[in-house]
Amino acid sequence: MAHKKNNKKITLHKYQLPAFRKIVAALERSARALMVMATGLGKTIVTMFVLKYFLKPGDTVLFVCHENGILMQTYKKFKKLFGNNWTYAKFFGKKKTKNADQCNFVFATFQSILSNLESNNGNVFSSEHFKYLVVDESHHSQAETFAFVLNYFKPIWKLGITATPDREDNIDIREIFGKEVVNYSLPEAIAKGWLTPVDYRVLSDGINEEIIASICKEAFEDNVRLTERQINEKIFIEARTEEQCKEIEKESATGKQAIVFCRNIEHLNHVASILPSSVKVHSKQGATKNHKALEAFEQRKARHILVVDKFNEGIDIPDTELIVFLRNTDSRRIFLQQLGRGLRLHEGKEKVVVLDFVGNVGRLEEIYHLTKEIEIHAHKALMPKFGETLPEEALHVEGRGFTFNFSKQAINLLSVLERNKQERYASWQEASAAAKKLGIKTRFEYEKRYKEDPRLLAKPQDSYSDFPGFPVFLGTGKKKLTMRKGSDLYPTWQEAGKAAKALGITGWEGENGYESKYKLDPRLPSSPRKFYSDFPGIIKFLSPGIYATLEEASDAVAKLGIKNRLEYVEKHAQDPRLPRFPARCYPDFPDWDLFLANARYYLNWKTAAAAAKKLNIINSELDYYENAFLDKKLPPHPDKHYRDFPGWHIFLSQYYDNWKEASEATKKLNNIKSEEDYHKKAFSDKKLPPNPDKFYKDFPGWKVFLTNYYVTWQKASVAAKALGIMTGAEYYAKYTLDPKLPPNLGSFYKDFPGWKKFLS
Repeated sequence: MAHKKNNKKITLHKYQLPAFRKIVAALERSARALMVMATGLGKTIVTMFVLKYFLKPGDTVLFVCHENGILMQTYKKFKKLFGNNWTYAKFFGKKKTKNADQCNFVFATFQSILSNLESNNGNVFSSEHFKYLVVDESHHSQAETFAFVLNYFKPIWKLGITATPDREDNIDIREIFGKEVVNYSLPEAIAKGWLTPVDYRVLSDGINEEIIASICKEAFEDNVRLTERQINEKIFIEARTEEQCKEIEKESATGKQAIVFCRNIEHLNHVASILPSSVKVHSKQGATKNHKALEAFEQRKARHILVVDKFNEGIDIPDTELIVFLRNTDSRRIFLQQLGRGLRLHEGKEKVVVLDFVGNVGRLEEIYHLTKEIEIHAHKALMPKFGETLPEEALHVEGRGFTFNFSKQAINLLSVLERNKQERYASWQEASAAAKKLGIKTRFEYEKRYKEDPRLLAKPQDSYSDFPGFPVFLGTGKKKLTMRKGSDLYPTWQEAGKAAKALGITGWEGENGYESKYKLDPRLPSSPRKFYSDFPGIIKFLSPGIYATLEEASDAVAKLGIKNRLEYVEKHAQDPRLPRFPARCYPDFPDWDLFLANARYYLNWKTAAAAAKKLNIINSELDYYENAFLDKKLPPHPDKHYRDFPGWHIFLSQYYDNWKEASEATKKLNNIKSEEDYHKKAFSDKKLPPNPDKFYKDFPGWKVFLTNYYVTWQKASVAAKALGIMTGAEYYAKYTLDPKLPPNLGSFYKDFPGWKKFLS
C-alpha cells in the first residue's frame, strides 16, 4: 500500500474536544491539571490547542520531558501548528539553541534544566521565567531529579500529560498535578473507534501441544488444580525464532511497516540476522545510530524496526501497520504502551495487525482481560464464558474497530485457568462432609465417584496440608497419633530447619534430600509441611539465617544499590542473609517493584497503619494528608500505594486489630450473649467496632465471636493436653470437662491443623 506524506491541517478529533474543554476549565480554576490519555490518542495535539487558547504575544512556555526523541517530535509538531510568528528553542542534546531564554517555546529535558540550575555560570532561566509549564510523560515527575526542577519554576499554571499516571513504585504524581481531569484508557479508545482498528492474533508458538490434552483432562475430568507456574513448566517450550520470523515476514510482505519488540539485545541481533530489511534500536547503540534507524524506518527504507525497551513512551510512527511481540513483560503499563505505538490514526491506514507469540499463561490471561475491558466499554458481551466445553465461536472476538483471534490451544489454556479458579472446598473437613454425604466409604470408591461433586478434589491428600488420612476423612476409622520413636519432635520449624541444614540437607529429593536424610535425627518430623502449620516452604526452612522480615530484606537490598530483578539475581549473594527467592520466603512479599523500591515507604499497609497511629494526631483521612509528612516512610496516598489497602476505616481505626482480640474484650464485658446485646453494650469499650461483622473481613460469625470457647486452637490445644487427652476419640469423650473447649474443632477453628499437630 502506498503512503502519501500527510500535510493535512492539524485539528481536534471529536473525542478530543471534551478533553480540551475540561483541561482549560481546570487550569483556569486551580492552575494545574492532569491529562491521562492512552498512547495514540493525541495528548500533544490537545496540549497545543490548550496553549493556543491561553497564549498571548510574548508569552513563554517550557515543555519538559525526560527523553530527547519525544522532544524532537514535539518540537516539529509545535512549529507546524504555531508557525513562524513564534520562536522555538531546543534545550536538550548536544546542540542546544543559543539564547534559549529569548524564545517563546523551550523544549528541554529535566537533566538539561537541572544541569543549568547547578551551573556555576548562573541560571539561564529564573524561577519565574516561564508563564506556562507542560510536563510530558509526567508519571516520571515524582522522581527526585524531576521533582526538584518542577519545584524550582513558578509558572501561572502547570499541565501534566501521560498515558500511565500510576508509577511502578506507586509514588503519586497527583500531588503535583491534582486528580485526572481527563482519563481515556486504551480499552475505551479501542472500543469506541478512536484508534486504528486492531486485529490481534494470539499465536501459539512455543506451546507443547502434546501436553495440552493431558492438562485439560487433569483440570476437567480429574479435578486436579495446577498453578500458573506448573502450567508454564509443563507446556511452554523455547520459542522458535526462525519460525516466528517466517510468520512476521509473511505478514509484512505486502509492505506493512513493523515494530518488533525483542527480549534483549542478544535476541534482537539474532532476529536481525534472520529478518531482511530491518534496523535496530536499543540503549547500548547510542543516540545517533538510533536516530538514523528511526529515520530509515519512517522513510520506509526498512520494513522492520527491532527494539528492546524502547518505544514505550512518546515516539510516534503513525503509519505502522504491524506490531510483533517476541517478548513478555511483567508490567501491564509497558504492555499497553507498546501496543498503543501502532494504533494512532493515519490517512490510508486501514488496521493494525498484532502478532503476539505468547510465552506464558500470564500474558495470555492479560490479553483475555484486555478483551473483556474493551467489551465493557463497547457495551457488548462478546466473549462467551469459558467452561468445560470450548465453543468454536470463542476463538474469535470481534467488535467495532477490534478483532481478537485466539488459537485453540490458547482457548484451552484459558479454560484451564478459569477452571482452576472455580471454588473448591477450603478445608478437608468441608470436603469430608461432602464425601460422606455422597455415601463414599473407601479410598477406591472416592477415586471413582469424587467427580459427582465438582468442588471435591481428585487428590485431597496432596491439596490439604493437614489431611488426616482417608479413614478419618471418610469417617471409617480413627487417626492415630504417630510420633517418631526416641524423642519428641522439634516444636518449631525454625529449630527443625537448623537441624536439617546441619545434616547437609539441601532440598526435598535426591541424595541430600530431606526425604532421604530426615531419619538421621529422631526429632525431625517425616513431613514438616504437614506438621508445622506455619511452615514457610523448603527454601526458608533450610535457610533460617535469612532476614526475619521483609522490611529488613528490603533495607539490605537498598544498601547494595540493587534496582531491578536481574541485579538482584547477580548481587544478592553479597549479603548471605538475603534469600535467593524472596517471593517464596516472605508471606507478605508484595511484588518486585515495591520490594526493590529501596524501602522508601513501609512495605505493607499494616506497618504503615501502626506508624500512623504512633503519631497520635491522625484520626481521619484528612488528618493523614496533612500530617503524614512527619514520618517520611508513610506514603502520600496509602489507598493507591498498597494493593490490599483495607479501606481508611480500618487503616486509621483505633479498634482491635483482629476479631479474636475484639472477641476476648467482648467476653470481658457483662452478659453479652447476642448480636443485639453487643450493639447495646459494646460502646463501653472504645476499641470495639460498632459492627465487627462488617469491620473484620474474616469475622467468624456471631456464634463463634460471642461464645466463651478458646479463641485460638493453640490455646485449646494446651487445655486439651492438660486434661491428658491423647487422641481424637478421647477429646470427644473429655472435652466437656473444660467448658471453654468447643465440641467441633474443625468447624470452630478455620485454621485447625489436624489432630496430630493439635495433640502433639
